[in-house]
Formats: sequence, structure tokens, C-alpha cells
Amino acid sequence: MENGRYDLIVCNPPYFENSLKCPDRQRTTARHTESLTYESLFDNVDRLLSETGLFAVIIPIESLSRFMFLAKKHKMFLIRQTNVYPTPTAKVKRVLLEFSKREKKTEETDLVIETSRHCYTEYYKQLTGDFYL
Repeated sequence: MENGRYDLIVCNPPYFENSLKCPDRQRTTARHTESLTYESLFDNVDRLLSETGLFAVIIPIESLSRFMFLAKKHKMFLIRQTNVYPTPTAKVKRVLLEFSKREKKTEETDLVIETSRHCYTEYYKQLTGDFYL
């Protein structure tokens, strides 16, 4: 932490914008952007991130253009993007993004989660291994 600011902020924000809400209030809060909009997320990252810090986030591919617009508005630079494919033949479902307040060349990679149902790729197992028992 540098002067009350963080060197790394990681976020898995609510995914759904302007979509059908669940009757369960807790699920709606966790999944929909009404309690944490992307705009307010960037406002807080801007306030809390150190000048040399990194902001990492996972979002649905459908939100990418809006998210990039907000990043530019908040003078955040995309330095890494990982396109997440559920399977080798599926379309991109999510994107992992890493931003900095300092401009650098963007690194872009792909991540395939499964080769077939419950058969996870080696890269995915390596990447998530520390999070599973």
C-alpha cells in the first residue's frame, strides 16, 4: 500500500446490466450492476489505485466496449487481455483485463477452459490450481 492506495485491485464485479432480475435479492445484488455500476467501480479504482498499481477484472465479452470506454475516460490503459473460451470451438465468453495508469504495450492471450465436459486444459488447471482443494 502506497499512501493509502493499493498496488493491486482485483475485482469480479456483477455481470448483468439491464437484464431480468432474480427474485432472490442477494443473487440480484451479486449478479447485477445496480449496486456496483462499472462507472462507480472505475471511480473507486481511480481513487484507491497507486500510480504504479494494477487493476485486474473479469467481465463478460458483451461488456467489453463499455468497459474500455470507461477505462479511457478514467485514463486507465489496458496492458493485458485474456480472452476466455469455454471450449476450443466456443466463442469468447469472458475477458480478463489488466489496467495500469501508465501506458504500455497490450499483451493479448487466449485461455480455453475445457477440451470437453469436465476435461480441463492443462493451462487452466495450472492457472486455477491454487484455488481448488
